[in-house]
Amino acid sequence: MPGRGSWGSDGRDNLAHVALKPLGVKLDPSSTAHITYDDGCRVLLVAEQDRLFSWPVERMSQVETQGITPTAKISSLSPGPVLGARYSLDGSVLAIQRSSVALELIPESGGAFWQRVQGPLLLGFFWVSTPDCDLVLVTPAGLELFRLHPNRTGLQPVEVKKHQVAWYTYTHETRLVLLASSTSAPARMRAYQFANSGIVKLPKFDLEPPPASRAERAPPAVDAGSVVLLVMYGRMYCAHLDTQQGQLTLYRFFRDALVCQHKVPLYSNQVRLSVVDNTLLVHNIDSGVVLVLDILSSSPLHPLASPLPPHVLPPHVLPSLSTSSSSSPPSAPGEAESLGHAPPPYSASCRFLGPNLVVDQSSGTVWRLQLSLSGLEASCPDRLALLSFLLRRRQDLPYQTPEETPRALALSLTKTMLQERESLLIVSRCFDLLCSTYQEAFKDAYNAKHPQRPHPPITAPYYQTNRGISSPSSSSTPLLPRSAALSPDDLLQRVFLTLAEEEDVGDGLEEHGKVNGMGEGGGVGTGGARGGSSNGEEHGSLSLAAERRKEEEKADRGVEYLLAVAVEYVRCAETHSLSPPPALILHLLTLLRRLRRLHLLPAYVPLLRKPPGAQLALQVAALGAQYPPALHVAQDMLHRPTCHQAHVNLMIKEGRIVDALRYVRRQRVESIPPTVFLDAAWDHPILFQAVFRFCHQFVPAFTNIADFPKYKERLKASLPEKQRME
Repeated sequence: MPGRGSWGSDGRDNLAHVALKPLGVKLDPSSTAHITYDDGCRVLLVAEQDRLFSWPVERMSQVETQGITPTAKISSLSPGPVLGARYSLDGSVLAIQRSSVALELIPESGGAFWQRVQGPLLLGFFWVSTPDCDLVLVTPAGLELFRLHPNRTGLQPVEVKKHQVAWYTYTHETRLVLLASSTSAPARMRAYQFANSGIVKLPKFDLEPPPASRAERAPPAVDAGSVVLLVMYGRMYCAHLDTQQGQLTLYRFFRDALVCQHKVPLYSNQVRLSVVDNTLLVHNIDSGVVLVLDILSSSPLHPLASPLPPHVLPPHVLPSLSTSSSSSPPSAPGEAESLGHAPPPYSASCRFLGPNLVVDQSSGTVWRLQLSLSGLEASCPDRLALLSFLLRRRQDLPYQTPEETPRALALSLTKTMLQERESLLIVSRCFDLLCSTYQEAFKDAYNAKHPQRPHPPITAPYYQTNRGISSPSSSSTPLLPRSAALSPDDLLQRVFLTLAEEEDVGDGLEEHGKVNGMGEGGGVGTGGARGGSSNGEEHGSLSLAAERRKEEEKADRGVEYLLAVAVEYVRCAETHSLSPPPALILHLLTLLRRLRRLHLLPAYVPLLRKPPGAQLALQVAALGAQYPPALHVAQDMLHRPTCHQAHVNLMIKEGRIVDALRYVRRQRVESIPPTVFLDAAWDHPILFQAVFRFCHQFVPAFTNIADFPKYKERLKASLPEKQRME
C-alpha cells in the first residue's frame, strides 16, 4: 500500500504534487479527425468521420467516485473537414467550422444552415450570452456579431467591430476575448468582455518585451500559445509566457485598467499552463516537472515545494469510443495495464485542452489534472504556507481517499505542529489563520443562503449539535460543505482532546501523592529505620522516586504546553468574533486540575464568562471540594438571565436558602415555584418559618397553590406551643 503523500498503483511509492487521472474514455486514434474542448458547455468534442462525440467532462470525473459510466452524446455530421466545433450555451445548436470562411450550424430540431464571414478569413468563433448577441466570428478585420433567430433557422447580423487582428484567444470562464494586432512584441491588445448584462470594452494595452530583450534584433514572439487567459480565486489574469527571457508575467484585469501583478521565472523553453482548484501549474516540457504556484500565498513567485514529475494514475474500466461501445466487452487486463504505463504527459503526442485536461493522441487517453495534496504536505517545508494553501482548497472535489481531503490534511498538520511542540509564535499564527478562514467561510455560506440578511454572531450553537458538553459533535461539514475551514469544534475533537488523551491528562492528584513517596509500594519514608532494609534497597527506592518525579515533571511540561496553546486559541477565536465551544473551556479546567493549579482559576474568569450555559458553571462548582473559591466563580458565571434556575439550585445546595430568596426577589425571577424553597427548608423549623413568611408576603396567590394546607400545617408544627395555641 502506498505511503502517505504518494500515488501508488504497482506497489511503488510515487511522490508527486500533480496526478493525471484518466477520465474513463478511450479514444480511437486511427479514426479521430478532430479533438477540442468546449469550455462553454464543458464537454470534450471528438469528431470521427461522420459523427461527433460529446463527452461531459464533469460527469466523467465521477466514474470512480460514484460508479457512473460515462456516455457520450452522438451527433451525425455531413461529410467534410472539421476545423472547429462548439455547442451553443443552451446546447440547442452545434456550430462547426468547415473551411477558412464558412461555418455550418446544425440545430437539434434539424435544418442545417451555413454562414460565411465578411472578411477574408475565419480565425475562429465562440458563443456568448449577451442580450443582443449569441455568436461571435473572429476575422482579421475584427469581430462579427450575430444573433440567432428565435426558431433557430438562421443568424441575424448585429454589429461589426473593426480591428486589425493577427490572432485571438477566448475562454468562456472569463467571457473575455483578446485581440492581438501583431505576432511579435510589442503587440497592441484589445479586449472585450461579453457579460450577461452586455458587452464591456476594456482599455487597450501593449505587451512589451522586457528591457533586456529590447536591444535584440529578434523580438520575442507573442502569439496565442504564449498568451493565456486564466481565472484564479475569482480574479481574471492574462499570462504572458516569454520563454526567451525565461519569465512568466501575470497581468490582472480590472474594469478600467490592466495591472502587472506577478513576474515568475521560467526554467524551460517549452512551458504549458494549467489551473486546478485555483492553483497555477507551470508544466516544464523539457525537464518533465511541474511547478505548483499559489498567487495568494506569502511567496507567490516561488513554488510551494520542489518541482516533481506528475504521476499517471491507473485507469478505470475504459469504454471504447466507437459505435459499438455500449455492447463491447470491457477492456482486457493487459490493455488497462498498458494504459497505466502510457507515455509521459509531456510527450509530443500530448495536448493540453482547457484549464485541466490532457489528451494523448497516440494512445487515445484523456486525463484530468488534479492536485496531490498529500504529496504537497509531505514535501512542503513551510508549514504555515502549506496550512494556508490547504484551507483555500475546495472540500467537495473528488479525492482518492477521505484522508487526503484538505480538511483532513489541515487537521493532521495542525495536530503535528502541536505534537512537535512548535513555538507559541508559530502556533498563534496558525490559530489566527484557522479562525480567520472559518470566519470568512461562515460569512460566505450564510450570505449565499440569506443574501438579504446580515450574518448572525458566530457562536457555538452554529457548529454544535444537540449534545452535552462532554461529548462534542464530530465536525462542521454540514454547514460548510465546499470549504476546508476548520471549526472550533473540529479542533476541539480532533486536536485538543486527542492530544490530551495522548498526554494521559487526568486529575493527577492521587498520582502526585504516590510520586512523592506517600503511596503504596514502598515510599521514601519506609526505609531501613523501621523495616531494617539494606542501604542498597533504600538507594534503589530513592532512585525510583527521583525517576518518577522526572517523569511527572516531563508530563507536566506537556500539559503546560497544551494549556498554553488552548488559551492562545481562545484568544485568537475572540479576536475574530468566534465563540469557543463550552467543551473547550471545560478542557481548560481539566488541564488546570491536572497541573494542580486551581488557584489560578480566578484569572480565567474572563474566558469562563464567554460561552453561555449552566452546565459549564456546574462543572466549575464541582471543583469546590478541591478549591473552595471555585463556588464563587461558578456563581459569577450563573449570574445571567438564562441561568437563574441553576444559580438558585446551586445556592440551595450550599444551604444558602435565604440568599437564594434575596436573589429571586432582587432579580425578579418568577419562573421558580415557592415549593422549591419550602421543601429545602422543611427540616429546619426556624428557617421554614422565615421562608413561609417570605412566600406569604411576596409571592402572589401563594395561598392558592395545591400544597398550601400541607405547608401551613408544617408551619404550625414548627411554632412553639404557646404561639401555636394563639
